[in-house]
Amino acid sequence: MNKYDELYIFRKANIKDVDRLMEFIRTDWRANHILGSDREFLIYEHGNGDEINFILCEDKKSGSIVGMHGFIPYSKDKQFCHICGVMTMVKKDVPVPMLGAELIKRFIEITQYSTYCGIGTNSRTMVPLVKRLFHRFVGKMEHYYKLNDSVTEFKIAKIESRKSVQLDQGQGVQAELVEFYSFDDVKKSFQLNQHYKNLPYKEDWYIKKRYFDHPIYHYRVWGVNVGGKIQALLMGRKIELNDTKIMRFVDFIGNIKDLALISDGVKNILQQEQYEYADFLLCGVSEEIMNKAGFVLNKEEDFNIIPNYFEPFVQQNVEIWFETSHPDMILFKADADADRPNHR
Repeated sequence: MNKYDELYIFRKANIKDVDRLMEFIRTDWRANHILGSDREFLIYEHGNGDEINFILCEDKKSGSIVGMHGFIPYSKDKQFCHICGVMTMVKKDVPVPMLGAELIKRFIEITQYSTYCGIGTNSRTMVPLVKRLFHRFVGKMEHYYKLNDSVTEFKIAKIESRKSVQLDQGQGVQAELVEFYSFDDVKKSFQLNQHYKNLPYKEDWYIKKRYFDHPIYHYRVWGVNVGGKIQALLMGRKIELNDTKIMRFVDFIGNIKDLALISDGVKNILQQEQYEYADFLLCGVSEEIMNKAGFVLNKEEDFNIIPNYFEPFVQQNVEIWFETSHPDMILFKADADADRPNHR
């Protein structure tokens, strides 16, 4: 028994802990956080039967929660279990140093994940910690965008330099984007539970829960149809603001090379549905693939603003850090809790 075990209990939360956990989030994380105010959403996001996907650190004497580490699993297969970390913190007044690091260590021991990621890692406090102590790979998410050619006035983005990719007219095969309106349609057309290089493994139940059963957001799911076969899935979410709208592509499941084939399909969506632009927040995808898909990287020297915060709306570029257990992992906006609502 070490000094931490003498003072604290580390364990997975259960349904009986929900009210205490919500109170802890309101008091020690943020007063108006959705997980501290919306019980139904907390159970949707982190519920797993009678368990809640949080590791708690409790004071043995008082029984009070002094630390938490939330997580979201993508699969139940232990061999390929991918887990995303969310909301890691301990109270500031705990008497034992490095309790936060110990909480992360216990989280790793209890969950026994195969692969791991987190998005929105605090660059000042957490990035140095997880890099040094847990040998995680860290970096900044990249923000790609594709403007609607027919839009001249932008109300969400601020465009100083109108960049676009000069695609080769003879670029070859292009995918058709076929929209799915139910998870049953996905199951009939696409082989689920496959493993793709550098992508976190996502099981069918997770895809259904994440994109078809979400209680607040409405996601759209397209099949990437190449030569009459659905080769991949593309997920997006519409955002309406300032009498206009944009399409945020938030996930991709399939061979990442097939992402390069969506240029015509995205162009059609932008023009037919009159979106101001479409964007991708991601890491691990080559600029060559994104350019072939018709997207350009938002670079500081272009002086363009492609917002990332919408609840509330902040019209500025935002630096978002990530951490992963493997150096070449591919992440998208919907991974971890990066595309979670802030309020109902």
